[in-house]
Amino acid sequence: MDRLSFDEYGCLLALMAKSRSEDPFTKVGGAAFNKEGRCLATAYNGLSRGAILPDWMNLEENRVRKNDYFIHCEANLCSLLKRGECETVYLTISPCVSCCQNLVALGVKRVVYLKEYHRCNKFKEFFIFHRVSYEELDDQSKQNILNYIKELNNFEELFKKRD
Repeated sequence: MDRLSFDEYGCLLALMAKSRSEDPFTKVGGAAFNKEGRCLATAYNGLSRGAILPDWMNLEENRVRKNDYFIHCEANLCSLLKRGECETVYLTISPCVSCCQNLVALGVKRVVYLKEYHRCNKFKEFFIFHRVSYEELDDQSKQNILNYIKELNNFEELFKKRD
């Protein structure tokens, strides 16, 4: 494999962004690209700056209640962008309808995600109505990303101490 496609690259950046999420159950990452294929911003779901995750949020029985306090990845991403500058958003999971509203209001034309969120598929109807294209990354592209991650050991020389 020579290099990742733009869609693969965008989804890989979304995967890296999700590593910053403090959500103990559903970590979500995103990356926004302009029409020239340049990354404008990355974001993830989480609490507001400086907020500390209380212990009760780590408990499964509080999972639904915890959601009321988290800021979605897409909302964080939209806060970093200007209307009309973002063409494509890459996400680790498909968006909820509220996040779709933010993306459409921002002028996003296309959304690519790695996995459909099992709790909400209403985004499809919303995007169709607003003429936003959406797609789950295909299996071959997902495999290309996995292969690339496995090959990251090629970067070991960057972390070796000098003799």
